[in-house]
Amino acid sequence: MSQSPSGKFAEEHNYAVVLDDDPMVAQVIERILDMPVRAFFSTQDLRKSFGDLQPFAAFIDIHLSPEENGLDMLQELRGQWGHCPLVVITADNTEDHIATALSCGADDFIPKPIRPKELESRLQLRLKDFAKKNSADIFQLHDLTVDRLRRVVKSDRGIRYVTPMDINILTVLKNNLGKQVKREDLKSECWGSISVTDNALNRKLHEIRGVVTELSSKFEIKTIYGVGFTIAETSGAS
Repeated sequence: MSQSPSGKFAEEHNYAVVLDDDPMVAQVIERILDMPVRAFFSTQDLRKSFGDLQPFAAFIDIHLSPEENGLDMLQELRGQWGHCPLVVITADNTEDHIATALSCGADDFIPKPIRPKELESRLQLRLKDFAKKNSADIFQLHDLTVDRLRRVVKSDRGIRYVTPMDINILTVLKNNLGKQVKREDLKSECWGSISVTDNALNRKLHEIRGVVTELSSKFEIKTIYGVGFTIAETSGAS
């Protein structure tokens, strides 16, 4: 038996997702990891729920039925669960399937029958890789913690889920602490070649200011009229 969730597979979301038409596979993985598993037997079932799930790892079978292929969901799952390893499991471990799985967003490939030591060691390696990646995707902005991967902003006051563009703007402002960011530079760094009006930028900054005001007691996003924006400490900041 593997260790419990307080042991080597401890994560914020301590359950795994398994997509396989054989219910025994989910039971085997649950027994190996000694952690809860949420089992789905078709892509339709998983699609109905995957927006509400945040597993620490997902195991995806290739051949679910004559009409369904687990690889068809990999890109969707990568977009939804960017923070967790996606491991393909199948008895059909031909080179073509391995190459296709990896090109579709899989992080690893485990053949059936599942060998406990192999699953444990390969998952452990993938989790270490993701821990390194995730640490680079989290930064502090005064008293806020900004998680770019999960699109979360939090402090001791609470937590807010924000849009990818909100994260982009906060990242640019953080990278220019102590400096003034010109309007056009902010547009260019966050929207690229897409044309953005001043009104649209102002609306987006208004939304982000609402998040900052709700969560932070240390800083505000200040407008420098005729120039752009900057991060400024509030009068109560220590």
